[in-house]
Amino acid sequence: MQIREKLNLNAAAMQFPIGVEDKIEGIVDLVEMKAAKFVGEFGEKVEYYDIPDKVMKECKEKRQE
Repeated sequence: MQIREKLNLNAAAMQFPIGVEDKIEGIVDLVEMKAAKFVGEFGEKVEYYDIPDKVMKECKEKRQE
């Protein structure tokens, strides 16, 4: 069941994962359309980069929902 149906709200995705489960490489900010990953010993630094081609189509679709 979709969150929109379950909560009866007009919800929108703000982020999209790059990878799954233990292979997460980062996230895509769907508002800014930029990818980000957390680096450093404790993930205390954020590095921004262009959205990888492998998730670009899905990100564009999610942004339009």
